[in-house]
Amino acid sequence: RQRLGLPATSIQWGPWAGVGMAARLDTQEQKRMQTFGLTPYLLLQGLMIFDYISTQDTPQVTATTVDWNQLQQQVGELTSGLFKRLTQNKLQHNKSELFIYKLESALEYERSDLLKLHLQQITAQVLGFPASQEIPTDEGFFELGLDSLMTIELRNRLQKDLNCTLSPTLLFDYPSIDDLHNFLTTFIELDFDNLESTQSKSFNINDLDSISSLDESQINEIINNID
Repeated sequence: RQRLGLPATSIQWGPWAGVGMAARLDTQEQKRMQTFGLTPYLLLQGLMIFDYISTQDTPQVTATTVDWNQLQQQVGELTSGLFKRLTQNKLQHNKSELFIYKLESALEYERSDLLKLHLQQITAQVLGFPASQEIPTDEGFFELGLDSLMTIELRNRLQKDLNCTLSPTLLFDYPSIDDLHNFLTTFIELDFDNLESTQSKSFNINDLDSISSLDESQINEIINNID
């Protein structure tokens, strides 16, 4: 029709709120869509955009609302020419904000628990679970509800957080948080001291015959270990 000089416009719509395919998604899928920076149109917004597009002499147009920086955080580097132009103002991450640097700054005996907690948190985020919901570490990712797209999302998130490259089959090779945690503690070039071995060096007042047998440094160590 355009070649014939007749009006014609093809619109590739993003998600609309309350109608269409996006409205048929369950709550978890809708939350996941929003983590990628996709915000559904309200009906009035969509109609206003339609009115505007109808006045333009454009044969094809995409109409959607996207937070490009948020999308880039989820999927990694966007390399196509289109995405590069759209992300000229992309978010610049401060290294100190990356999880790997928080892990490095933690005490050695704290790192293992800190890493496992982080794995639980980002798995919950990818699954769209509430922040308060505890994720079992021994249950398989796919039993928890992860699908193939979510495995890519979780791997990309880990690569960004740990500032490293991970295998595309990572979550198939290590199919639970416990398995993944055990792998990462050897893969990441950091020392992960066992908390129990550190605690075993602490004094237990119940094991001592008398408080009078303690010197000042021992008393101070006991005080410092009281919660």
